[in-house]
Amino acid sequence: MIERYWLDDQSVPFGTLLRYLEKYYSPEIHYDNFEFLIQRARLADLGDEGMATFKSEVARVLCGDREGLHPQAIRTAAEYDDWANDDEFLAWLWHELYLDEPVPTRPERGRRKIAGAAGGSKVWVGSRLFHDDWPKVLARGAIHVSYSGDYWLTHPDTPFATFLSVVQTHLHSEADPDNFSALKRRAEADRPDDSELQTFKAEFARLLKGDRDGLPRDALSLAADGDDWKTDHEFLVWLWHELYPGEALPVEG
Repeated sequence: MIERYWLDDQSVPFGTLLRYLEKYYSPEIHYDNFEFLIQRARLADLGDEGMATFKSEVARVLCGDREGLHPQAIRTAAEYDDWANDDEFLAWLWHELYLDEPVPTRPERGRRKIAGAAGGSKVWVGSRLFHDDWPKVLARGAIHVSYSGDYWLTHPDTPFATFLSVVQTHLHSEADPDNFSALKRRAEADRPDDSELQTFKAEFARLLKGDRDGLPRDALSLAADGDDWKTDHEFLVWLWHELYPGEALPVEG
């Protein structure tokens, strides 16, 4: 065990995840608080910023992003003893909290090239995906931030981050083949309390209407990792018809 540094400094990386694990899961209070955490997760309240940050940080760790996270921090905060490692524990936790959503997974480790849908090539280095002509620099107001690879996993506040994350989780060639079927079921259910998918659909409609403000040129092809379409628009049209066959295609104007 280590010192619980996240209690003194709330700005530390993954601080929300660690504090929530200690508050809602740690064995001393597990039986009283864990059910409340489940309720908050399934309610998916758009105004629950703390829960949104918690979910984002869980997903980041499951996808292999542990930058700034002490190797023993999660085990210390949760004090789990039924799992061999953090990934097993967090995968179980994700199933408990978000039972209708596939567990985010990290890409296959190692280094290999894959063909890009829009030309060029992409390379996995460890668990990160990079494109030959990146990084891109996005202007957001007076702030300029440089993003590389699948930046939307670590910067959930960037434009269209939810759409890109959902696409990567459910359609990328490294994703579980069953994930796309799960996405179709969620889209068909169209639950108002499924805040992630409601945001996904809203961002999806914006893209189809031609709003690409803040979206790097190759972001869609990186997230989907597909080569069956000549353009992003062809991919978006196909995906809309797959997910929302009874709804008219959003168009400009």
